[in-house]
Amino acid sequence: MVRVLMLLLAVLASTAASAQMILIEDQHDDAALFVVPTALSINPPQPVHSLTEYESVYGRLPGIDPGALAATLYFANGGQTLYVADPGAISDAAFRQALSESTNLPVSVVAMPGASAALAAPSALRAAMQVLIEHVEASPNRFAVLDAPKLSDADALLNYRNGLQSKYAALYAPWLIVDDANAAGGRWGVAPSAAVAGVIARTDRTRGIFKAPAGTDAMFAATLHPTLERDLATAQNTLNSNNVNLLRSFAGYPQPVIWGARVLSTEPGAYVPVHRYLRHLKHSIEVSLSPCFDGTLPTCIPTATTTNAAIDAYLLQQWQKQALQGATPQEAWFSHCSQSASHLECQFGVALTRPAEFEIIPLRWVLEELIFQSGFE
Repeated sequence: MVRVLMLLLAVLASTAASAQMILIEDQHDDAALFVVPTALSINPPQPVHSLTEYESVYGRLPGIDPGALAATLYFANGGQTLYVADPGAISDAAFRQALSESTNLPVSVVAMPGASAALAAPSALRAAMQVLIEHVEASPNRFAVLDAPKLSDADALLNYRNGLQSKYAALYAPWLIVDDANAAGGRWGVAPSAAVAGVIARTDRTRGIFKAPAGTDAMFAATLHPTLERDLATAQNTLNSNNVNLLRSFAGYPQPVIWGARVLSTEPGAYVPVHRYLRHLKHSIEVSLSPCFDGTLPTCIPTATTTNAAIDAYLLQQWQKQALQGATPQEAWFSHCSQSASHLECQFGVALTRPAEFEIIPLRWVLEELIFQSGFE
């Protein structure tokens, strides 16, 4: 058996010498998913690119429509593509089902403005946000934007934040006060997740996934004239150190800005761009190389050498566009691949905040089926 495996590996290696490795390309879904009640329940959700398209596809509920309001804020702040899943009910089970049915949609950011609008009790909203966290934890490339309860002061936010834990989710407060979406007069309180999702999409597109959607570049659009429900500036240090991202108002800036980029993790380097970008790199490598490992691209037969070369070429591109830190490639990243009879394993590290301080990502592919297909076809 050992001699057979060695022979197969030799065949694989000699074939790979003349085979071309597929190029790794960025795999990013510039779209968001909102879970929120709609007038027309569309399953599966369809992509829309403006408020007009949203109303044409999903309809409009009478009075204040939380879905239409969320779509307005998302598109106004830079979002370009939106999917909307109607949970059918306001319950954890309904939210979980709606998210489960959305797993094949090409989205990278997920929020639940429907839960935020309907659940007044902090414990109930936190349970709904936990459902969202569980969803993105199981996803290869999604990130969750979480809402805090309405009218939360600093103590209430700290209590609410306890128990919420994920590298792939970020919590934002306070709520926004915006114009009536129906232009009927008056002002309306709305959770920030939809507007924040739009800013994230805008930042990804104009500055890069590796840039923080925060600071003066993350000012909200004037659409619906947003102001803050309350000023939490005096609690900035306490809340920020506990991974609560604040919306702030500053003199000289007509609209509020996002003034924080922490994920809900106690680990060092717990920042939104760090963990979103690490997940983006891993997802891009895995999706780009999948045709080599699942047999759909017969001319691509991966080895440790060719896979390592493909990863190096991809990370060089990331460094050249200044996504990685370091004056030299050696300071910016490393990669190493090894191969056994049944698996190909790689490890790469990238410097995202300081040169030569690497965030490590492991990769692993099964080779057994590929070896037998390549050896005997």
